[in-house]
Amino acid sequence: MVKRLYVDNPNLQLAANRQQRTLRIWAFLFAGLGVLLLGALRTEYPTASILWFVSALLLFLSHQPAFLALVAIQWGISLTSLIPGVALITGPDPLSYLFESGLLETLVLVGVCIVMVVTAVNQLLFYRMLYGTKSIQELHPDLAPIPEVIPNRTGQIAIAGRFLGFLGILLTLFSIPMRSRGIDPHFLNLALGSSTLAMGFGLGVAFSPTQRRGTALIAIILGGFAFMMVILIARIL
Repeated sequence: MVKRLYVDNPNLQLAANRQQRTLRIWAFLFAGLGVLLLGALRTEYPTASILWFVSALLLFLSHQPAFLALVAIQWGISLTSLIPGVALITGPDPLSYLFESGLLETLVLVGVCIVMVVTAVNQLLFYRMLYGTKSIQELHPDLAPIPEVIPNRTGQIAIAGRFLGFLGILLTLFSIPMRSRGIDPHFLNLALGSSTLAMGFGLGVAFSPTQRRGTALIAIILGGFAFMMVILIARIL
């Protein structure tokens, strides 16, 4: 007979504490990168660091494992600054200030970002169990059901992601007529940040126990569409 687990199980509490420390480590790292961008690009790209600060705040204040997907998405999207022309609009990747501009250094930068993405994804796939296994219908009979250790807020996260996806599209469209006034990079940076949050929220919810998987998929689609619009404007217009 499978032994039932309870919320106060020492192993579950240890996992919850480690997950919280993990989120805070990412939060401090993101805040540091935001400060780096703010100091280097304050006059030219004043909005480039906002995404890093917002993500850091979410990671520090929240206990939600779903936000680990935002970490993975943000590291992955930061690589788009290596696409010719994109960095001129959205600003360079913050890690690029720690490396030279040669081929070897660029490969190291890409490697570091890929390692960060893989690390965050693995952490999400492990710590999502803290939401509990109640909604998993095909749980192996030899495995004990896991109670909800972390309050499941994936419904609210999915709705917020959907809103941010719409917002990203609106900001991108609004940036086009602003181009002639010379302030469109600010709107594109905000659109990039909004689309990144939308995709991160949606992906985190989609891979977590939730009743809002459909809403999460919409958030991913809207955020992805807004992101592609930003890249298209940066490359063509």
